[in-house]
Amino acid sequence: MQLLRQDAKAARAAFERALQNDAASMPAAASLAALDINEKQPEKARERFESVLKADGKNVQALMALVELSVREGKPDAEVQTAIERAVKAAPEAVEPRVALVDIQLRQKANAAALSATR
Repeated sequence: MQLLRQDAKAARAAFERALQNDAASMPAAASLAALDINEKQPEKARERFESVLKADGKNVQALMALVELSVREGKPDAEVQTAIERAVKAAPEAVEPRVALVDIQLRQKANAAALSATR
């Protein structure tokens, strides 16, 4: 509601309260991370997702948000791939991390690795 009123300070406080009540709340963490990014503080955004992962180490949304943040920051492909592999390892049954891994491997022309990742 506060975001609709363009009251970032009140919105931040509400999202922080939500995270205090539920440390694994991805909607609250993602909203706070968006505010952090708008304020040119990507490291704070990264910390928010890492905090969610401390509460829920297999949270695919948080893991993939870290991947997206790495891409957004222009991190090297190797670092992005490491983040993706972390997501695959934490949630091997999840589709999104595997698709991201195959995508980055295909872009790197690592066709055999991409084929292996699909299995």
